[in-house]
Amino acid sequence: MKYLKSTSSPNKLHAPPAEYFDELLPFHLVLDKQLRVIQAGHLVTRFLPADWLGRPISELITVKRPLSAKLDIDSFLLERRRLWVCQTDHGLLLRGDWQVFGDKIFFMCTAWVPKLADFESLKLRIDDFPLFESTVEHLFIIQQYEVGLQELEQLGEQLRAQKKLAEQASNAKTSFLATMSHEIRTPMNGILGMTQVLLDSGLTADQREISETIQFSANHLLQIVNDILDFARLEAGRMEISLQPLSLRRIVDESLAICQVPANEKGVLLGKHVPSEALGFFYLDPVRVRQILVNLIGNAVKFTDLEGSVEVNVSVIEDKFRIEVVDTGCGIESAEAEAMFEPFKQADTGSSRRGEGTGLGLAICAKIVQAIDGEIGVNSELGTGSVFWFTLPRVVAEFEDVPQLDGIEDLRLSGIVLLVEDNLVNQKVAEAYLGKVGLDVVTVNNGQEAIDLIYKQQFDLVLMDCHMPVLGGIEATRRLRQYGCEVPIIALTADVLDDAKDACIAAGMNDVITKPVRRQELLSRIRNYFPKYSAGNFVLSRSAKNSS
Repeated sequence: MKYLKSTSSPNKLHAPPAEYFDELLPFHLVLDKQLRVIQAGHLVTRFLPADWLGRPISELITVKRPLSAKLDIDSFLLERRRLWVCQTDHGLLLRGDWQVFGDKIFFMCTAWVPKLADFESLKLRIDDFPLFESTVEHLFIIQQYEVGLQELEQLGEQLRAQKKLAEQASNAKTSFLATMSHEIRTPMNGILGMTQVLLDSGLTADQREISETIQFSANHLLQIVNDILDFARLEAGRMEISLQPLSLRRIVDESLAICQVPANEKGVLLGKHVPSEALGFFYLDPVRVRQILVNLIGNAVKFTDLEGSVEVNVSVIEDKFRIEVVDTGCGIESAEAEAMFEPFKQADTGSSRRGEGTGLGLAICAKIVQAIDGEIGVNSELGTGSVFWFTLPRVVAEFEDVPQLDGIEDLRLSGIVLLVEDNLVNQKVAEAYLGKVGLDVVTVNNGQEAIDLIYKQQFDLVLMDCHMPVLGGIEATRRLRQYGCEVPIIALTADVLDDAKDACIAAGMNDVITKPVRRQELLSRIRNYFPKYSAGNFVLSRSAKNSS
């Protein structure tokens, strides 16, 4: 339908002649500025009260769609390009759109009869509709399609906004937990380090027992911190899997050794079975596989009574390892077993709850196993013990990738290490670890002191804390690399997020060790640098120092 343009105002449309409406749209309505009905199609009047003329539109029909729209001028203007569905008191549905022309408002619509049987109840006939009704139907279909697209676009914008808010909340939570972890790990490094130094000294049996209890309790607290942070990282999708060529049997042995002290306290016998097919070297993430095993073995020991047993059984099924942790403990109700891998879920053993910790361990294990393309589950009945199992891809490591895994108990090194650390306790821990293998240690309190000293003296290795007053370790490393310094630098940091580690490497550090620093890990990392760099000591030249 085309409308004539006014000659005095070319951009203003005249209202279509009213006499056209009965023929073209027998279901139309026309309102005045006060929203009173001043004209109606002859078929609409069948479904309106006898005194409809001049009555407010809101007394004659109700809006079904759009849901947020009302029978007022604002809605007519804002929603004029959307499909409207209105209903009369007699049940007739009208669908169409509102158009405002000058001082009149038009509802150009047609009847909506969803079922053919409704024609009889509404007392309508097919010939009540214009011959070109199919064209009107096509227009409505097109309009509904456009409305659907608009609604989808609006929904997409809402979802994107909600996703952004969720990501911000998740990042804030992870950042908070990382900060909390950093603040806890710094004193934990001192507690665990000095306890290890104490255990290495001559102690009486009672003193050793007290020291081992302190060490076990500190490790338990550290595990709780790790669980909370790992869960937050996994929830945010930020945990990475790092595959290395390693011995699965060695990881099993290390995991059993970690759980040996609590097992001894309860008189629980630990055992293992590793078949010949599982010997050799395979691409594994040692941290994550050990984390799963320690969690499962620790839980098994916790719920196994005196003189019971816990055994780790490894088998090979096609291209996967299946690792089972079998215990003779109290077992789990079948209904409880199904939910064991949910966050904050701990089993009810039927008597009293003997579990400790966060209830996140198994949930974290499940997410790690999923990330490395494996499966995890449990078979158990109350009173018969439990079998917790998981699978790992079995990928044989190439010979040239296999690392040297000789022990460090008799390790002796020769050289000078610059320790850059502002925490006095952490200084004493590192000095004790390094001095025990024959290294000389020079200690400074911040990155600026390190730069000043490297200008004067040669060093074989730098151990660099990241967060220090005056000048932090990352900026100090960046400046040293700019000066041309090639001495290996290893970060000692309580930051455990991948972003923090990436920042260390980007600044020029060779490696990153996370606090609390374990003696075995520290020595196994640094020993690789001395043969390689012993002839490459570096002293900042005066010209490089002055150019800064």
